[in-house]
Amino acid sequence: MRKAAFSLIALLALSWPFVAPWVQAQTFTVLYSFTGGADGSSPQAGLVRDKRGNLYGTTAQGGSSANCFLGCGVVFKLDTWGNETVLHTFTNTPDGALPLAALVRDKTGNLYGTTASGGTSVYGTIFKLDTTGNESVRYSFAGVLDGVSRRTHRGQHPAQPGAAGSRRGGENVDRRLTSRGQPVLLVPGHGPGA
Repeated sequence: MRKAAFSLIALLALSWPFVAPWVQAQTFTVLYSFTGGADGSSPQAGLVRDKRGNLYGTTAQGGSSANCFLGCGVVFKLDTWGNETVLHTFTNTPDGALPLAALVRDKTGNLYGTTASGGTSVYGTIFKLDTTGNESVRYSFAGVLDGVSRRTHRGQHPAQPGAAGSRRGGENVDRRLTSRGQPVLLVPGHGPGA
């Protein structure tokens, strides 16, 4: 047993000069610091990256809208030089407020996401931001019947079948949109395969 332990220690000591360059500490770099004003504040979700290396995301608050106490949030782009551009500022009605989930990007560069409040009711939206910067609401949630929490599942496209999960009265609801933007609710224990 002592011989095996000594051999392991000797092997580690001899291999250290070859392994050390690869085990260096990671460098943490701040790419952008939000000011809490028109550029947004409180980013809550992950980022998506395009082929050029630009990053896209949302902030839950901030922006130039006065319709929410701390701002309704923004969709932003961060280029490879660290310059932030606000692509859309949420206004609460009709486009929603408080985007908490990560964006999804389709093959043509359109961005899709959800808001946790606002819209034509107060229950949030599924939105699309096209490549020219035009934002459109794909669906505005009405509450109990179509979900209360609007967080999209990672990697799924909110504007196509397979969109988002939510909770309804404490039970999980799989909420999807048809290609025409109509909701389809799949509640466990109800419907096909139940």
